[in-house]
Amino acid sequence: ASNKPEDIKNYLELYVRFKLKVQAAYDMKLDTLLRQQEEVMNFRQQIEEPFLRDNAMLNDLTAEAAKRGEKDLRISHIFIPYRKDYAANPSVQLIPSPADSAAANQKIKEVQELLKKGEDFGKLALAYSSDPAVTTNKGDLGYITVFSLPYQLENVVYPLAINAVSEPYRSTAGWHIFKKTDERKAKGKIKAQQILIAVDAQSGPVEKNKAAALADSLYNALKAGSSFETLASDYSNDPGSAGTGGMMPVIGVGEYDAEFENKLFSLAKDGDIAAPFETSLGYHIVKRKELISREPDSEYSWKYAVSTDKRADLAKRSFEKTCIQKTGMKKIVRDERELFRYTDSFVATKKKIFSPVIKDNGVLFEFPAQKITIQQWLDYVAARNPERTEEIYKKLYDAFAGEMSVAYYRKNLEKYSPEFKAQYAEFMEGNLLFEVMERKVWNKSSSDSVALKNLYARQKSKYKWSKSADAIMVNAPETTEADNAKSALLGDPKNWRSIAELGAGKTIVDSGRVEWSQIPVNSDLLKVGYITPMAVNSEDHSVSFTYIVNLYPSESPKSYEDAKGQLINDYQTELEAKWVTELKKKYPVKVNPVVLDSLDLELTN
Repeated sequence: ASNKPEDIKNYLELYVRFKLKVQAAYDMKLDTLLRQQEEVMNFRQQIEEPFLRDNAMLNDLTAEAAKRGEKDLRISHIFIPYRKDYAANPSVQLIPSPADSAAANQKIKEVQELLKKGEDFGKLALAYSSDPAVTTNKGDLGYITVFSLPYQLENVVYPLAINAVSEPYRSTAGWHIFKKTDERKAKGKIKAQQILIAVDAQSGPVEKNKAAALADSLYNALKAGSSFETLASDYSNDPGSAGTGGMMPVIGVGEYDAEFENKLFSLAKDGDIAAPFETSLGYHIVKRKELISREPDSEYSWKYAVSTDKRADLAKRSFEKTCIQKTGMKKIVRDERELFRYTDSFVATKKKIFSPVIKDNGVLFEFPAQKITIQQWLDYVAARNPERTEEIYKKLYDAFAGEMSVAYYRKNLEKYSPEFKAQYAEFMEGNLLFEVMERKVWNKSSSDSVALKNLYARQKSKYKWSKSADAIMVNAPETTEADNAKSALLGDPKNWRSIAELGAGKTIVDSGRVEWSQIPVNSDLLKVGYITPMAVNSEDHSVSFTYIVNLYPSESPKSYEDAKGQLINDYQTELEAKWVTELKKKYPVKVNPVVLDSLDLELTN
């Protein structure tokens, strides 16, 4: 765009016209139309999400994950749960007693002291750890990568040097100590097939030997050229992959048994098959189908991975704090302990008790233009049927406050984000402009045939054909259909409509008068019966050409029908100009010359 003073004034005129039309649309209450409101609401929902998160923190987490994803770590683990039954019920929220906590605390101190004295990590894992696999792996978890562990545990292991041991880390489940024993460049993910000859944990030597012999014979058959898919379907005991020829879901580091992963990731190239090896499930034969790299240019989306991981909650919590601050949310009820007592009674009995502090239908939080009632809070808690402890109520209270602040922020997003306000207003005003132009200009210009004919009569000499031709235009889906259409035209051009039946109806044919400048060929070549060279579209490979039926080498007047497209455009211009003149009278516009001059100066320098 040019920044010359005269051009700036032209842009200003266009902007003034735009604003005048939008104001007219508001005066006509077009913004209250149901269609308008639905379109604007849909657009709002599409664009508001990026404004409802802590993007800076999300970007930091993404960069951190990408960096960590460059390598895999081999780690060992000692786990001391608060309660012994956690190992059997890891998905159940188990509240430890003070005695449980004290016992776990004492045990982790013992482990830490023994490690400081140089005791072997594996021996201590066998003696102390409650990890179910510790009896076979001696605490060695194998290789893990980013997202393999919960984020708080990942933060413990990634800073460790090789052979370094972490300080005890306390999670909601218990105590953890990690040792990093190795690291390597990230292996990525693997598509693989497997044949599993299962062995029950209670099986004796005879059954184990029989399974091992079968695995060896299948491996020898594969080396001799047998089909992996057929043998997997016939012999594999893995219900998840046997039916698909042994094909497993894509496997990433830290997702399967360490022994299984180590063997699979040790295969050097696609197509390699590992000799039978044993795990707690039985004997495996695995084939590497494809290595999926985690290089920066791969399709792996770090941002999506972070946004769907629990670590994204950090950005969510951070944004909630921002919302509480920006919205000016006030806590009306300050005695939280009394609130939780009142809440507990309601959860237990669904009835409200007397409280000197908590009032029926009282206000819990207050925003500048909204109040959140205690009843809303009670309904929120009751719907979650929580454990009735003060600690749980505290967590729910914080979550409720965060959710309410974000909801209010979302509802009033224009007040808090100038960028969102600009995008939202631009779309809304663009929609209103389209609606008002359709009503005041476009519909009338295309439907008022009397006005169009009068305009044609007034300036008939304006509508002329330059050098032109009657032509048949063909667009075929590919070269074969184009050749067939060309042959048909050369045989009988009057029967051009039938060409559309060629190519299963995918060939498009049209006839009309066109100016020479619209025909993609040197005009000196044009003559009756001429077919232009076939043009191939590089994107969809469709083929187009033009057949010349008749030539008009001189200017000639256009009929009303031929000129109708131009007439509609001219009538639109006429209607719009008249309407804008009326709008300028109705809404006088004043331009501040000082600001305009400063703008001229700024843009032209």
